[in-house]
Amino acid sequence: MNLNSLSVTGPRTDENLSIFLLRRADSFDGSRFIPLDGALEQKCVIVHETGNVGQLEIEDLSGALDLYLQASDVVKGGRQDRTRGVDFVLPEKSGRVPVPSFCVESGRWRSRASEDVHSFSSSKSYLASKKLRMAAK
Repeated sequence: MNLNSLSVTGPRTDENLSIFLLRRADSFDGSRFIPLDGALEQKCVIVHETGNVGQLEIEDLSGALDLYLQASDVVKGGRQDRTRGVDFVLPEKSGRVPVPSFCVESGRWRSRASEDVHSFSSSKSYLASKKLRMAAK
C-alpha cells in the first residue's frame, strides 16, 4: 500500500480515548462477497455436520464469490443449530474448511422431524443474542 494514498482525519475524542481515521482514496468494492444466508439460498455453500458440537465444516462452492461469515449468523439444522464466535471470509472454491462453532440450543443433539441431520439452512430471522456472542468470544 502506498502511504501517500492515505489521508488522516480526526482525532475523534471521548474522555481519554482519541481515534484517528485513515482513509484511502479508492473505494472498497463489496460485490465480490456474499453473506452466508444468501449463499445458502443460492446453494453455493454447504455447511457440513461433523458430529462435534464445537465444529462445523463449511464449503464455498461458488466460482466467483468469497463467502462472508458473520459471528452472529445462525445456521439451522444438523444435530443442533449453531453460530460462530468470529467474523471471517472463506475464499471461493475453498473445499471443506473446519469452522469453530457454538450451540444456540440446549438439550437437542438430533435432527428435527422435518430436517436432514447432515444439512443446514439459513436462519435469517434469528441472530445469536449479545449474551451468546460474548460467551462465544
